[in-house]
Amino acid sequence: SPWTYYLPGGISIGAGKVLTVSAGRVVKPGLNTEFYVAGTLNVNGTSGNKVYFTDFRDDTVGGDSNGDGLTSGRAGDWAFLWYYNPTNVLHDALLRYGGCSYGMVVLQAPASGSVMEMRNLILEEADLAGLRVLSGQMPWLHGSTIRNCVRGVYADVPVRVEQNTISGCTWGLDVDGGSSVITGSCSTMPSKGR
Repeated sequence: SPWTYYLPGGISIGAGKVLTVSAGRVVKPGLNTEFYVAGTLNVNGTSGNKVYFTDFRDDTVGGDSNGDGLTSGRAGDWAFLWYYNPTNVLHDALLRYGGCSYGMVVLQAPASGSVMEMRNLILEEADLAGLRVLSGQMPWLHGSTIRNCVRGVYADVPVRVEQNTISGCTWGLDVDGGSSVITGSCSTMPSKGR
């Protein structure tokens, strides 16, 4: 069975620092827990053995880690993975029940330089957005599934969104339409460019 980590408080990974989460691990943040990534967060999941970030009350993975019987989480119970460093690659992970305030995965990176890649993700049950992009050099989301979020992708800057499935969201894509690249992504919900 996977190892489960309960995190009652936030984590900040400073510039030049590295935190690795191995394949199959389950990370259960407490209420409003925030992850800030200025260094490197290695999420080493694989297609058959993902890393999970889910609410501490979610008993569907990692068991009943809080000892209160069979329960599930709620959208927005934990906060976000907030990336300042676009050299990170977020892949082969399932993130569920986060996103209070901004979005579940938030990118606020320099407008020039590296492009953050996100692939083979499942982002679900997020409050506000599965992916929230505040700034960055055209981040790239591909091969992922976003479902049951208020917004699937919510971006203030152009983004590259390719070969994704977005469903069950109030808005599938809410992006700055300027020079965004959106190809092969299926959204069954309304989308809009700004």
